[in-house]
Amino acid sequence: MIGAQGLGERAEGGPLQPLGRFADALRLDREAYAGFRAAFGDEHDRALAAADALALSLRLTGDFTGAAEQDRAALAQRGTVLGPGHPAALYSALALGRDLREAGDYDGSVEVLRSALAAGPRGQGPETLRARASLSVSLRRTGRVAEAEVLAAMAKEGYAARFPEPEKDPEALACALGRAALLADSGDAAGACESTRLLLPQFTRLRGAQHPDTLTCAHNLAVRLRGTAAFKEAHDLAASTARALEDTLGARHPGTLCALLTYANALADLHQLDKAEKLGRGCANTLGGVLGRGHPDAVIGDSNLAVTLRSLGGTAEAERLRGRAVDAFTHRLGGTHPWTVAAMRWQRIDRDLEPHLPS
Repeated sequence: MIGAQGLGERAEGGPLQPLGRFADALRLDREAYAGFRAAFGDEHDRALAAADALALSLRLTGDFTGAAEQDRAALAQRGTVLGPGHPAALYSALALGRDLREAGDYDGSVEVLRSALAAGPRGQGPETLRARASLSVSLRRTGRVAEAEVLAAMAKEGYAARFPEPEKDPEALACALGRAALLADSGDAAGACESTRLLLPQFTRLRGAQHPDTLTCAHNLAVRLRGTAAFKEAHDLAASTARALEDTLGARHPGTLCALLTYANALADLHQLDKAEKLGRGCANTLGGVLGRGHPDAVIGDSNLAVTLRSLGGTAEAERLRGRAVDAFTHRLGGTHPWTVAAMRWQRIDRDLEPHLPS
């Protein structure tokens, strides 16, 4: 879903986003939002549609907090005037759920998305499918894999019913990529790798080789290759994908930084520990600056850096970082979350990504 009013009525940046030109879209959407507010006021439909566009552009460029502020305000207005089950209010709720997930508030995202699913229409309508797919991702982030699998399967069934060729729909592909991640969480590393490998040419045909969504799939394939111990192939793919994401999204975009964390893991797999330490330290520090030190992605950076330092003999700093990571994960995610357990056990954590445009 591109916006509550549909792509044809989107603000100026809308046509650029499917092309992956997120920064250009943000600039135009800021200008359009300011213009609509000045002309019509904050609560006019046109101003709210422009707010949707701006929120999406903010999220796509990595400003998750700014996106959440826009979407939360729009949801409050639409929920009051139109009711929580109105398609425009549901759009705002789904967007806010994605914003909160990207900002690291997984429980908040689950709460918003559950409410949207309960308020929306029954059956296999587009809002219902989006809510199920997005809620599945948020539940997976909280460690509730079994419930996430049920919702992902329901979403997949719905997309298959709606689209005779789901490989031509970006939301259906995003759902399939999420299901591949759930295979990995359930212990089927080979199945997850094969599923992700099959999706990559489909993303390429639909989006183009250098689109951020295609690169997201390629990055996730590198993660899955690590899971099957195909370390050299994982290293090469992680390196090329991280470079491409940096060119496309920018060096400080959270998606780029998470891809670089995967590359650092791949370097360590090949015993290039000095390179892994340098890259991992830079990514962890930058993620902490961009997202905040308590964001799960920044904590993953600290935890992985601790593992590398321990391998290099830097035990004092490694112990400090590991202790900080365990405390942060426990506080935010709980003591039994897979990332908390991995940090406790000195295990590297892989951070897969999700496609950018589906909300």
